Amino acid sequence: MVLDLLTDPSLRALLRGADVVDLQWEEYGRLAPLVKMLSPGSLITCMFHDVNDQRATRRLHAADTTSIKKARRQLRQVQRAERRLTARLDAAFVLSEKDKKVLTSVAPGAPTRVVPPPLADSSIPMVDTEHREAAVGFVSALGRQENRDAAHRLVHSVWPLIHQALPDARLILVGGGLDLSTKAGFLEVPGVEVTGFVDDLDAQYRRFSATLSPISTGAGVKFKILESIIRGLPTITTSVGIEGIEPDLAEAVGDDDAELARATIAALQDTDAPKRARAASAQARQLYSRERFHQEYQAAFR
Repeated sequence: MVLDLLTDPSLRALLRGADVVDLQWEEYGRLAPLVKMLSPGSLITCMFHDVNDQRATRRLHAADTTSIKKARRQLRQVQRAERRLTARLDAAFVLSEKDKKVLTSVAPGAPTRVVPPPLADSSIPMVDTEHREAAVGFVSALGRQENRDAAHRLVHSVWPLIHQALPDARLILVGGGLDLSTKAGFLEVPGVEVTGFVDDLDAQYRRFSATLSPISTGAGVKFKILESIIRGLPTITTSVGIEGIEPDLAEAVGDDDAELARATIAALQDTDAPKRARAASAQARQLYSRERFHQEYQAAFR
């Protein structure tokens, strides 16, 4: 990216004519000084999809004695980088009040603005979960460590409790990034299906009766949770999974394996769960619409 910025005439022309240059993801915020040099008249902003301080803090808390020094060093590096970055920005955008609190605790002077995740639009279809076989979905980029950890927990700790109560139920893991040995281990567990990467997520969501995401690490707003809610699926997740999202939109929130299993079994058996999920979808489509995102984003420059 640095090479392109320095050598691509068309890219430099775009930058010279820009009113605002928005850098997506905190990691790309490191380009801010170069972008400012190439586009001195523009406002420079960054969209913090995750605030890496929270991810690094959680890694530190989970570290064992052999990795705690490395985790502390990484946390200090992340915090220094966030302070340097926010000092160079005209606006730092985050996707929740929670993330604003995290970022300003590290960089108190950061020009932070909250905008809602722009996920809900007419292209995301509702899912009809009534009169459906019991199928629980987990959709994620399984190449990311926090998602792999959640998948391990789901398959080996939570799902056996569900399968014991509902032997005909299925667990469908959707997403690429698993190595062959991990995938093989998952498939040895009764009732588990692993699709790998798919071209059509809508087709997979139509197979689900509910989603279960036992996320315990990571940062930012978990789009997988919002996408499930917006599609009208009963959504069960953890306190980490629901961060930055209106908690009442989830069917259930819990952090204990048995609690998550009980909530999922109840959602699969409760004939009123689809009705609650449709009501949650209608609310989410208002709270997280692209129109609302555009309004909040543009308000930052008035």
